Amino acid sequence: MLPDDFWRSAADDHDQRTALTRVKAVIREIEPDEVEIRLSEVTSLDVREPDESEQDALPRAVHLPRGNLEFQVDGRIPDKSQPVVVCCAGGGRSAFAAKTLTDLGYSDVASMIGGFNKWKDEARLGALLHITSAGVPDRTLPWGEGRRCAAPSPRCGHR
Repeated sequence: MLPDDFWRSAADDHDQRTALTRVKAVIREIEPDEVEIRLSEVTSLDVREPDESEQDALPRAVHLPRGNLEFQVDGRIPDKSQPVVVCCAGGGRSAFAAKTLTDLGYSDVASMIGGFNKWKDEARLGALLHITSAGVPDRTLPWGEGRRCAAPSPRCGHR
């Protein structure tokens, strides 16, 4: 439960850093290594902009830009009891999105600490997309399932 003055105080925060600190105090955050372990049991929600998520993404991620979250999440993730891990580039937008999802009634939500940048920096599986022979991202399978690119290139990381 949020303190009675949470929203009044948050509205008085004149900088994003303070607001982010307040939001992070009331959401759950998890490290990329835990996300990687639980990847098959959770819905990964990528709230980055399309130009960001087209470059690389978590395997099987649902892509829904933060600005569209409130309007489209019910149609994209209808089961509010499904575990959801939210990610963005660095962990800020995902924290705000995790708070929003909780407010909308999603019961098992976490934000990935450090976002996709930390995921990539730690060389996690699936950090780069599989690129099809048509040159488009293929998000249907994560790494490790015997999938190879039809046209290996430095862009997707396969050789």
